[in-house]
Amino acid sequence: MKKNNQHEDFTEFKGIGHKEIILFSITSMSTDYTANMNFLISRMYKVAKANDIDVSIHMDSASKIESRGKNADIILLTPELFAMLDEIQKKLPDKVVKVIDRKDYGFLNGEHVLKMALS
Repeated sequence: MKKNNQHEDFTEFKGIGHKEIILFSITSMSTDYTANMNFLISRMYKVAKANDIDVSIHMDSASKIESRGKNADIILLTPELFAMLDEIQKKLPDKVVKVIDRKDYGFLNGEHVLKMALS
């Protein structure tokens, strides 16, 4: 287990080319919720930039997974969408679909979420 001052190693992801990541969530886009999602995305971008990883990261509502997911390399689902994982994988079989760990989501751990997405 890494200590608080240690960071994830992203060496294996350098040079992987551009990755389009879309985070999907329940449609309750309240101001606080949107701010938290933006903060998570901001942290993911910060880690990507620090490690020379080329990514675009967006968020959208779960109701748009089929239409917007087609444009993604990696689809991330918030923990409350876990039950939809199998269904989405069947509808978009050529896409990487993963669920964000509840703890990383709650703590807005952009470093862990980015590493999980790219792994």
